[in-house]
Amino acid sequence: MKKQFLLLFLLTFGLFGTLHAQRQHRISHEKFKALKTAFITDELDLTVKEAEQFWPIYNEYHQAYKKISHQLEKDIKKRIDELGGIENISNKEAEKLLARIIDLKKQKAHISERLFPDLKKVISAKKLIKLTKAERDFRHQVFKEYRRRSTKKKEAN
Repeated sequence: MKKQFLLLFLLTFGLFGTLHAQRQHRISHEKFKALKTAFITDELDLTVKEAEQFWPIYNEYHQAYKKISHQLEKDIKKRIDELGGIENISNKEAEKLLARIIDLKKQKAHISERLFPDLKKVISAKKLIKLTKAERDFRHQVFKEYRRRSTKKKEAN
């Protein structure tokens, strides 16, 4: 029953989202987050009590992880642009950039290392494994939908 409700929700949301996205070309952050939340909640089969404890922890860590990801992209791109592009970077400067990339990736790994023990206090280890699969499956669905819309848009032009 829960899966049928989620499927109906996703189909309805997808239809309205498609109509709205044709005008706006982007899905809002809030709608995206709601879809991801519904998808993961369903895939993990979280109880109400589990969900109440799970989402604040997950969201806190996800925000920190996302912040580092943005910093990684912003810092590296900015520095490369300042140096006139990749072709103009010296080996010494490339070494510095690589060290920064490694540091930020270590920070992301550290966040992941802390996330699982905290979530394990709320959900089982089995559900944590399901979480990694659900996150991957959701990303695949998003990319699949993006490709579908891109193809549709190209065909319309």
